[in-house]
Amino acid sequence: MMQYDFVIVGGGMTGATMALALACMGRRSGRAARILLLDQRRLGAGAHQGFDSRAIALSYGSELALQQLGLERAFLARCGTISSIHVSDRGHYGRVVMRADEYQLPHLGRVVELSDVGHGLLQALQQEAQIEYWAPVSVTALTHSDAGMTLQLADGRQLWSAQVLLADGGESHWRAALGLRWQEVHFAQQALVTTVQSQSALPGRAWERFTDEGPLALLPLGDGRFSVVWTLAPKRVEAMMALTDAALLQHLQHRFGYRAGRFCRIGQRTVYPLVMRQALEVAQPGCVLLGNAAHQLHPVAGQGFNLALRDVMTFYRLQSACWQAGAAAGGAGLAEAYQQQRHADVTRTLGLTQSLATLFASNADPLVYGRNLGLWAMNRCADLKWVLARQALGMLES
Repeated sequence: MMQYDFVIVGGGMTGATMALALACMGRRSGRAARILLLDQRRLGAGAHQGFDSRAIALSYGSELALQQLGLERAFLARCGTISSIHVSDRGHYGRVVMRADEYQLPHLGRVVELSDVGHGLLQALQQEAQIEYWAPVSVTALTHSDAGMTLQLADGRQLWSAQVLLADGGESHWRAALGLRWQEVHFAQQALVTTVQSQSALPGRAWERFTDEGPLALLPLGDGRFSVVWTLAPKRVEAMMALTDAALLQHLQHRFGYRAGRFCRIGQRTVYPLVMRQALEVAQPGCVLLGNAAHQLHPVAGQGFNLALRDVMTFYRLQSACWQAGAAAGGAGLAEAYQQQRHADVTRTLGLTQSLATLFASNADPLVYGRNLGLWAMNRCADLKWVLARQALGMLES
């Protein structure tokens, strides 16, 4: 039976980043790690659900974390820059504008296309001698065994690992298989994702526009392009998907307005269901959950991968401390420490995104008045705005 220090199940952004972070830890500690990354689909071999046509916003805090791991090239070889964020409620007076210079920062974040990140991570994995990357492969059984975990693969192979990290997405069945409890909320909305070209966009500005149909976000990709995340009721998504490009572009312009310029071209469209999931236990001896396997968010605040990266960094710090103390991979008490250290950040972030999704989904007059008064007050009070900026920047204790 082959043995490893770490086996990561799931080779999407979170899993691949965790593997590379562990390799970085091994180099810095002078203690080579035996790392295995398993995935059901190999990067670069056609469409991979973790590296599709979407784009994500990386907070400034996430960018610093990637630099710490030496992964800025993999993520940021091609990216847009967010220098300001404009949050508004369509048809009402409330708005908040955050600018990088308010916080003495070069920028607030970056925007990366997942397909580009996939290529960057694949190159990094191929150059890392400590990492074995097996794909396509499926894990059929996962059991506690001899101070670690035994994995049974569909091809008949058996593996043992001192530490298993599950990063296989929001629909991971290993939560139930391992007896880990979780809860979920299905939103009565879907996300229509596309790209749009503007003729006269303000460089570096990201937009979060709350409309009576749902939140509408534009993330700057550079050269006047935006990634669009448009939250709508399922029947409205169906109607939008049936439109011609010209008709959809016109409707999008009408719903958003002209603050980001005149839209002249629209890209391929994709639809994603919206659900929030939270594992109530994210660790047990020999095994931890990362990313969407532990928590899946509504996209309204753009915090999904930023939260997942804080999972990665928490495990990285805990395991580094174990190795510095001479302990083995996994280490006594690591699972409990990981559970405790992730609880506050995850609960706070999920609470914020669910509150925003609920608050701005209602058109009841008292809620409309209250949220616009809140936006107005926040834009005029530096301390209140810092609460929102701190979340957006990823400057939170993990």
